[in-house]
Amino acid sequence: MIDWASLEGAWRARTLAFGAALSFALYSLATRGERTPDLDAALVAVGIVSALICAIAVLWLGLPMAASFNDAALALLHGAVIVAIGLFLFARGSQVCLASPW
Repeated sequence: MIDWASLEGAWRARTLAFGAALSFALYSLATRGERTPDLDAALVAVGIVSALICAIAVLWLGLPMAASFNDAALALLHGAVIVAIGLFLFARGSQVCLASPW
């Protein structure tokens, strides 16, 4: 488990935060200016890469692969509602918002 308050886990927290920012940036670059059908492939690719990175992190940290029922229910709710709607809106907005005014 990562101890967010200690210096021992600080490098792990920074690495995970950097990975999340990098994956979000790559997703925004992949979806900018593309047609709607092309966004589905980018979303699937980001999901596969995220699952692989999470599996590596879980194995590296020695955590159990199976989640409890409560954790699984909260993760499904979060993924189905918050993340899916956020990515959907971000993908739609990236088609009309320019990255630069020039």
